Amino acid sequence: MGKTWGSYLKLEAGQDLVASVVITILLIPQSLAYAQLAGLPPETGIFASILPLVAYALIGRSSVLAVGPVAIVSLMTAAALETAGIEGVANQVAAAGILAGIVGTTLVVAGFLRLGFLANYLSQPVVHGFIISSSIVIFISQLKYVIGVSIVSRDPLTQIGALLTSVPSIHWTTALIGVATLVLLFALPPVLKAMVPARFRDGLAGVLLPRIAPLVAILITSLAAFWIGNGIALTGEVAVGLPQLPSPEGAVGMARELWLSAALIALIAFTESHAVAKSFAAKKREAIGANRELVAIGAANLASAVSGGFPVAGGFARTAVSFAAGAATRAAGAMTAGLIAISLILLTDLYAYIPKATLAVIIIFSISKMIDFGEFKPLWKYSRLDAVAYALTAFGVIVLGVEMGLLFGVVLSVAVFFGRASHPHIAEVGRIPGSEHFRNRLRHRVDLSDPLLLIRIDESLYFANAQYLESQIMRRAIERPHVKDVVLIASAVNEIDWSGLEMLRRVNTELQALGVQFHLAEVKGPVMDRLEHSNFLDELTGEVFLSTSLAEKTLGPNGRGAVPQMAEGAGI
Repeated sequence: MGKTWGSYLKLEAGQDLVASVVITILLIPQSLAYAQLAGLPPETGIFASILPLVAYALIGRSSVLAVGPVAIVSLMTAAALETAGIEGVANQVAAAGILAGIVGTTLVVAGFLRLGFLANYLSQPVVHGFIISSSIVIFISQLKYVIGVSIVSRDPLTQIGALLTSVPSIHWTTALIGVATLVLLFALPPVLKAMVPARFRDGLAGVLLPRIAPLVAILITSLAAFWIGNGIALTGEVAVGLPQLPSPEGAVGMARELWLSAALIALIAFTESHAVAKSFAAKKREAIGANRELVAIGAANLASAVSGGFPVAGGFARTAVSFAAGAATRAAGAMTAGLIAISLILLTDLYAYIPKATLAVIIIFSISKMIDFGEFKPLWKYSRLDAVAYALTAFGVIVLGVEMGLLFGVVLSVAVFFGRASHPHIAEVGRIPGSEHFRNRLRHRVDLSDPLLLIRIDESLYFANAQYLESQIMRRAIERPHVKDVVLIASAVNEIDWSGLEMLRRVNTELQALGVQFHLAEVKGPVMDRLEHSNFLDELTGEVFLSTSLAEKTLGPNGRGAVPQMAEGAGI
């Protein structure tokens, strides 16, 4: 941490302890709820909230990131176990641990290979479409607990039909507990904040006290359920102890069935965790490295695997609480782990009396803010292609399932990326009269010279766009029979791969056949270094100019025969 233990104990230990207490109060009900969402026994949620916090504290860089069960990853865990056809509680718990182990191993290996950049290829519209549709799936999946009916299917459309046909069978006492929980979650925060003396309401106490509303709701509804009885479904016995491990053959079989699900969970777990860590890093003036975070989140998942948990990630709500509580160092996470472990020892018997309806409503309440369709309209106005990717991903998750929907979104992200990259912006430019500036002829009044064609490409040259650029250059050269020189302005070109180089060779040869010389201008130093390692510059029929202005002055009449052209609009 860069500080002595003495200075830490004096300045920061108290802040970390306060933060850990607050996070523990929030994390315990969430852990139980997300275990229910994952279709696993409640203790797995607690186990997934202890050692992962310690592992991240030892390796991670964020002082406030709270690692543990999160809604989306829990849903994906349930989907993975169902897809693999794993039945029986003991087998499902063991499989969840294996799943966490594969996720952890995948992330750690990716971190050592420095593959953190790959998360950038999952576009934000696809991520948002996945989150909103997954939140809807979570909402639907928890309604059966709220109204006290039994629905086996996990398919959201089938569940909706089953819920509608189950209306006559609603367990009204359970539904009452669910409604009471929802009312408490809405009503308690302002009440709890009002309990804080007025002079402290804008301070730490006023911010944090309302955060314990889920725990208070659990206490009230658990007491009510115990007093009422009447068949209200409860969490049940919480078993303290590590799960029974499958045989080596069984573990290998499970791993074979779960690897694809694990890869998708790893992608989402890292994407979510890194986004949360980065959002708070700026506020804490911390440096967060993608590859280091890959290893840290991977280690957290490995820790969850060996301690009887399931896949974990950094959660936004808990991290926000950690930040608001003033967590000063990563030790706050380790302290939280210790407090949760103590609660598991002291409060195990009490966990059994928590109504499942209460946990379901806590889940619904926590993900309700993610179901927001308001961003679609501005997205549609800005980029219809991104909006379509958003909608198709959301539709895919609902119709195809969480895993296939996400896989569809990943493929869609890559397709959109390559689709855009394969058709980069290409402009024919001319000199703005009386200046040294060259701009798009379709946007500005510029001077053009018939014998000279100046073309600017706003993208690097590689396999995805080489053929498109070649066709554009040749088409423009053929359409203008008076052209004697073509200059490719490479000011935006940061890289030329082998396909791009071969394309330049072909253009050079094809233009030579037309009696036209091919030139380059404004080639960046690293790109020029690569070209000098090939024989292309020896083959080039023209020259390489330092600037477009120099090329125009050398090759064109510099005003002689220039034709002013104008189009509405402005821009580069």
